[in-house]
Amino acid sequence: MAQKHDFDMETILAKAEKSEQNESFHLLASGDHFRLGVTARFENGLPQFSIELYLCVMQKNSEVELKLLEKAVRLVNKLNEFGYAAFHQDDGWIVIDKTTDRAGINTEIDILLKIVANNEKLN
Repeated sequence: MAQKHDFDMETILAKAEKSEQNESFHLLASGDHFRLGVTARFENGLPQFSIELYLCVMQKNSEVELKLLEKAVRLVNKLNEFGYAAFHQDDGWIVIDKTTDRAGINTEIDILLKIVANNEKLN
């Protein structure tokens, strides 16, 4: 699992402020079937952060991996208990995210990195 836990909050906020969408994504970790990152955005002039986990559960033109789907379902259920929401994208990815404030972002990152590390098939 490629991992880059350290990031500069001020840098990601500056990128968001300068972007056309008022949003910036910073990749923290990735593997064969997942990406984990932080998004900073400005809404009504105020900064907001979200921690986002992208899971690839279906690859185009490939056989369905039932064990991967089962793990993804267990992971989504576990993260729902922590207040995360899950959304399906048309390209076979599930996005699991939670909005948090500046004070809570590092705690959320630590929780997700531990959970992802325990799901070895995702990395």
